[in-house]
Amino acid sequence: MAASARRPSTVHTYDSRLARFFEWCSRLQVRPDTTSPAQLADFFMLLFEEGKQPNTIRNYRSAIAAIHSGFPDGSSVGTCPRLRPSSRVWPTAGPCVVSSTAWSINGVLYHLARPPFEPMGSSLLRDLTIKTLFLVASASARRRSCLHALSTAEGHIRFDSRGVRLVPDPRFLAKNQTLAFIPGTSSSRNCP
Repeated sequence: MAASARRPSTVHTYDSRLARFFEWCSRLQVRPDTTSPAQLADFFMLLFEEGKQPNTIRNYRSAIAAIHSGFPDGSSVGTCPRLRPSSRVWPTAGPCVVSSTAWSINGVLYHLARPPFEPMGSSLLRDLTIKTLFLVASASARRRSCLHALSTAEGHIRFDSRGVRLVPDPRFLAKNQTLAFIPGTSSSRNCP
């Protein structure tokens, strides 16, 4: 019912978050759909102490809210005043961010021009695939999710004398896109 209104990526994320929550509830021998505010606060603090980012914890809260039956006072996981103080602490006292090591695009391109990626005639398909995907991702400067729109289906790869053209699947909807609904011009109010 509610899952059908969510994007598949959201359903997948919620399933992952809920699996972790169900495991935690199982160890405590409590029902996931009737956990108390104190138990939920403990779970959220556990996630915080593990180094989870505030947005990740909020995502856990949203996933739990989708299956939770609510509290005796009529509040829900998202509206319970007893859970709000802990959620206000997360952004200010977040775990320190460890940045990844710097990398050089020149260094990467240098290595992509050497074995096992070159010469192409003797390269493995796996190595050529890695090289191609990296170059397409770098050249397009698109979000990772947008690269999922690339397809090998007929009509999506076009070869011509100037090179190859990759045509994204028009049915793909990136996570940050929305469908615009424009009603048709005919309606019972406009047409007699």
